[in-house]
Amino acid sequence: MKSNQTYYTKTLDNPRYFTPILRGSKQWKALYKRRSTTERCWDRINNDFHAEDAIIYSAERRIVRVFLGAFNCFIDAWASEKPVSITDVFPCLNNIAA
Repeated sequence: MKSNQTYYTKTLDNPRYFTPILRGSKQWKALYKRRSTTERCWDRINNDFHAEDAIIYSAERRIVRVFLGAFNCFIDAWASEKPVSITDVFPCLNNIAA
C-alpha cells in the first residue's frame, strides 16, 4: 500500500463545475429566485452565522445555535422594515427602570 497517492478526477463532466444552466445568466437567476424560504434561511444561517464551522458536540447546543441564527434572521428582516429598539424585541424590559 502506497501513501500519498494522487487520484485525478475528470473535470469535463463534473456537474459542480459545469452546470446545465450557466451560472450568472438570466435563466440561472430566475431559477435561483424560486428557492424556498427554508433554503434561504438555511443558507443565511450557514453563511452569515457560520453554523457549520462551529465545533459543537451536543445536539442541544447545535439546536440552540440554529435557533439563535433563525431569530437573528427574523430580527434583521424586522429591522429592515422599521427601526427596532430592544423593548420591541423584549417587551418585558419596559417595566425595568433604566
